[in-house]
Amino acid sequence: MKTLKHVLIALIVGLTPAGQVLSAQEKESSVWSLITQDRDDTKFYSGKKGSYELTSTKGGTPIAMILGQIEDKKAKKFSYGKWYVTAAECEVGIGKLVILKVNGDYDGEIDYVSKGNNIASVIGDLICGIYLDNKKAQEAKGV
Repeated sequence: MKTLKHVLIALIVGLTPAGQVLSAQEKESSVWSLITQDRDDTKFYSGKKGSYELTSTKGGTPIAMILGQIEDKKAKKFSYGKWYVTAAECEVGIGKLVILKVNGDYDGEIDYVSKGNNIASVIGDLICGIYLDNKKAQEAKGV
């Protein structure tokens, strides 16, 4: 599995999963960045570049969210959704990765533990890494 650092770098500078820099033309057309894949190399989980947002649930809970894509090579199909972790759970590194349909309707949740060995933990670490980096940058701007 990729490390959080590799995924963040890929999201920022447009690296391929193998770590090679994309050409300028490929960077423009590549809107998805691979986050992780299953052990069988049949499902690939990607985040849409630029889709990260800090927002709130209908109940007012602050969340960090991205638009996600799952490519199922075995079934030859793609599925899309929104994936989020609450800001409070990012702070402590444990909670749930919540999966929403593209329209924002609840679709499920999976345990998230920072540095865990499941796919939800890798995705959650990416989301929370961006959240925590942004929070740190904002706090540094104060006097």
